[in-house]
Amino acid sequence: MGCYDKTLGSINTLGNCLRKVGIDEAIVKEIQDSLKELWDMRSQKGVAHLGNRPTGKHLKDVFSELVEKVAAAYTLLCEILAEKYTIELP
Repeated sequence: MGCYDKTLGSINTLGNCLRKVGIDEAIVKEIQDSLKELWDMRSQKGVAHLGNRPTGKHLKDVFSELVEKVAAAYTLLCEILAEKYTIELP
């Protein structure tokens, strides 16, 4: 697609590809923000790495909210792909 940039990670590369095919910036942001939040929680702030628990909420609630956001982002991404491309599964 010509949107690869070796200085970017996969989430930002995905954003570049979505922009290249004409997806509205607000939708790109919605998808990227959810994935970035998941990446951030897992990679930098996650309990598995630093032991930092989110404050003000139960961990179960934080996890449930994040799962809902990421599921919505993937659903939106699948809808975009289905609309833009004919995908044949093996």
